[in-house]
Amino acid sequence: MNATFSDEELDLIRNSGVDEAINVMYRNAVLDPLGADYVHDFIENAKHYIDTEIRIKDLVEFDSTDVECGVEQVLHGDQIVYTGIFGDKEAILRLASVFGMEDFTEIDADSLDAVSEFLNLTNGLYVSARSDDGIEMDLDLPMMYPSEQSVVGDDGTAFRLELDIGAGTLSVIFSVDVDVFVE
Repeated sequence: MNATFSDEELDLIRNSGVDEAINVMYRNAVLDPLGADYVHDFIENAKHYIDTEIRIKDLVEFDSTDVECGVEQVLHGDQIVYTGIFGDKEAILRLASVFGMEDFTEIDADSLDAVSEFLNLTNGLYVSARSDDGIEMDLDLPMMYPSEQSVVGDDGTAFRLELDIGAGTLSVIFSVDVDVFVE
């Protein structure tokens, strides 16, 4: 289900800068402050480290979603934040190749390790910034998923932020204080 955006708001999210897109999401009470901060930080890091032409395609609330491959990492402490980067193989390989500075041609431990390193970097910067706000969190080790899985929000709603990175679509999955697991 779409996260209650009008067509005009979706166009604004897709075609505006990161800050304006986050403001639309936040105004609609779709994202709480930690979620809004996560989306902002993730997109800024993706634009800096991967591709300046990344575009927001959609933000979707879900209870369960199927993913092709990717990685996850949980941040825990004062609050629990589930994070994951999933996508079609082309998008995951593009992210891995650019960030890992190596030409990856298949989904394997090495390509997923490069994606895990990007997620770990992004999450480390996010945790550090939240610490400045008085919110303490630690990072669990990333987990890798080389084949199709389902991501399930156990006790509430999680979000899937779809990003077009040219080579395909990345799904950035996150939730705040909602149990999420991969099966």
